[in-house]
Amino acid sequence: MRPVLFDHIAIAVPRLADAEPILASQLGGRSTFGATTDDYRYWHWRYEGGGDLEVLEPAGEDGFLHRFLAQRGPGIHHVTFTVPSLDEACERARASGYSIVGYDDSDPEWMEAFLHPREAQGIVVQFAQTNGAYQAPAAPGPSISVVGLRLSVRSAERAHAQWGAVVRGERADDRDGTLVYRWPGSSMRIAVQIDRERDEGPICIEYSSRHPVALPDGAHPVLGAVFRRLPAG
Repeated sequence: MRPVLFDHIAIAVPRLADAEPILASQLGGRSTFGATTDDYRYWHWRYEGGGDLEVLEPAGEDGFLHRFLAQRGPGIHHVTFTVPSLDEACERARASGYSIVGYDDSDPEWMEAFLHPREAQGIVVQFAQTNGAYQAPAAPGPSISVVGLRLSVRSAERAHAQWGAVVRGERADDRDGTLVYRWPGSSMRIAVQIDRERDEGPICIEYSSRHPVALPDGAHPVLGAVFRRLPAG
């Protein structure tokens, strides 16, 4: 049976066309695939070592992305994990007290369900069962490496209940007290910062690069997300 894998980090923006020059030209990502649905358009960029960023643009007159952007502006929307069995992943989540929303098994190539951010530590978590046929190509030439996502959570117990027990990450503690969850076979990780006073949710996308990249220190004006370069080594 295939393992759970950390597949991608998704960012919501008003216009895909504005994001492409940053993700491709500036950060060196390879444009891989995307599509348009009734509710949204999406596209993926692949980075050195296998990190994957998806960008979502709303379509139509109204929908979940319209509401997200109206309430929060552009920024990190969700993380996606591919699972060997969608039903088993949903059962684990329900057993841990989570509600399942958006369950859809109508397409055998991509069956999905979500944990709502109100219950899932401030971020949408998507489970997807796929046939495993698609393999995104590696990024060509120099690009950043997307290390993963850093989040704030109010307790280690809450962090492990979600990222360990439900999402099946393997935990290792960094020297600074950060909890790190990895999925063997995945290039990206989840890093959890424990802060009882801060709102739970995404802090930044962590990346590494051989050379400095001209990114703002705070939220990116187009992507909304904060990008933080990790020290070498």
